[in-house]
Amino acid sequence: MSGLRILSDDVDTLGSDGRVVHIRDIRADDIDELLALNGRVSDRSIYLRFFSANRDTAARYMAGLTIASDGRRRALGVFVRDRLFGVGVVEPVDADTAEFALLVADDAQHTGIGTLLLEHLIGEARGVGFERLVAEVLASNLAMIQVLKDLGFTPATRFDAGEMHIEFALDISDQVVSAIGERERTAGVASLRPLLTPRSLAVIGAGHRPGTAGHEVLRNVLAAGFTGPIHVVNPNRSSVLGIDCVSSARELPGDLDLALIALPAAQVPEVLEACGERGCRAAVLFGAGFGEAGSAGVQLQDEVLAVARRFGIRLVGPNCIGIANTDPAVHLDATFAKLPARPGPLAVLAQSGAFGAAIVEAADAAGLGISNLVSVGNKADVGGNDLLLAWEQDPRTRVVGMYLESVGDPRRFARIAGRVSRTKPILAVKSGRTEVGQRAGRSHTAAAASSDVAIDALFDASGVLRMHTMQELLDAARVLATQPLPAGPRVAIVGNSGGPEILAADAAAEAGLTVVELDDNTREALRALGVTDQNPLDLGAAVTSETVEPVLRTLLAAPSVDIVLTVFTEIAIADADAITGVV
Repeated sequence: MSGLRILSDDVDTLGSDGRVVHIRDIRADDIDELLALNGRVSDRSIYLRFFSANRDTAARYMAGLTIASDGRRRALGVFVRDRLFGVGVVEPVDADTAEFALLVADDAQHTGIGTLLLEHLIGEARGVGFERLVAEVLASNLAMIQVLKDLGFTPATRFDAGEMHIEFALDISDQVVSAIGERERTAGVASLRPLLTPRSLAVIGAGHRPGTAGHEVLRNVLAAGFTGPIHVVNPNRSSVLGIDCVSSARELPGDLDLALIALPAAQVPEVLEACGERGCRAAVLFGAGFGEAGSAGVQLQDEVLAVARRFGIRLVGPNCIGIANTDPAVHLDATFAKLPARPGPLAVLAQSGAFGAAIVEAADAAGLGISNLVSVGNKADVGGNDLLLAWEQDPRTRVVGMYLESVGDPRRFARIAGRVSRTKPILAVKSGRTEVGQRAGRSHTAAAASSDVAIDALFDASGVLRMHTMQELLDAARVLATQPLPAGPRVAIVGNSGGPEILAADAAAEAGLTVVELDDNTREALRALGVTDQNPLDLGAAVTSETVEPVLRTLLAAPSVDIVLTVFTEIAIADADAITGVV
């Protein structure tokens, strides 16, 4: 979240509808955009802002904003595709107080632009020492009060002759932080809908030759049964895999959600710009040759991201294998890997495409399906923070598995992951534990090196469970995806062999769990069943399912127990199938 701080640089952020917007200081060369905004807002908007319908007066005021940013007097603009959609101003009243005002284009109202403007104006005002903001608005301008409420502030108001005086202190309360977090979640999830649940898509660079990325992506899209319209761009073919081709991205329909671009790196900026001109909202970049390929690649990746920002396109990649969504309403496999299509509760983020494909295949072999796979590659735009926001709201996702070579914006990660992990476990394999591994990461996905001690501290603070291998992640995911989250760390261990139970007790203690002493009532109930009342509970090699079932019911109902761990060993004198059926 980029608000509530001094706007030292231009900021790209998200409106409530998920569109990327650009916030920056108003400059002298913005005069034409300021006057154009003044000309296209409605008479009512002019009246509510200036208390008069005189557009000439409003135009003179707007023109004066080009010199507003002079220390404590600031003017900020919100731009979408280089077009001005809103402007906000803070002007000093005295040493501690500033007056603020907003004007938002009619066609951009109710998209969060006013809230974003005020959020950043508050950051500017706090940064230069103001303690409170005030405004004089018409009593009928209830939208202004709503903007403040959306940000978590409760202003003091005073009415006088049809006007309303608003005043509030610039204290950043828990309520304000919560409101900003909610806005961030709503905007983040909305911005990823065209990516994760597209209504239509185009494969750009799909050829007729099997084994090439574009061809395999299109083949997988078709094989998965994508539920929306599919378009193909190939200037040299009339059709590929039975889908008619257009020769240029500029010939695509204007309501396209997702572009799947499998082209050489040098061609991507121009093609992405063409997609942006057609209104495309999201893109996956499969090709390499960007940030991982040295300084020239970094420059090219920055150019691609600038194009995406200008047109409000969310990017996955570059240098990735693609994305998949097993939701029956979507049926999306936009990858060039051979992935099983088993739906399930595990969402996978992988900075390495090969790791992502491998864990999906291993999960399928173990009977565990996925909700989503997103191979983020170089993470030029979409990364773990964005996807955690989306998966937090996804009822199909119960567990998140991540392979990371770098963690972007650790503070934001800690805030988001800390909240998500309270309801959905997050399992992470983080590579680059050594200098050799960090060096390999820089050449693989341009991953920035991080201290492994710092990563451990970040994961601990965020509730993220660090795994060391893919198999460890998969084993943990299978348990967590099929079991309810325990209420606490108190564990009871029950089985038919003392040795394995002792090992389980050691493992539980080393993991931070408590092998608890059972409460008196539970011990009495166990003795009544004719079994031991000591935890771990060794029921003996010849125990039957008729004994196991009431023991488990007693432990699950025990007020002193949060988790029951069963450790049953297959031996000849026990009916393993019957016991497994009970467990």
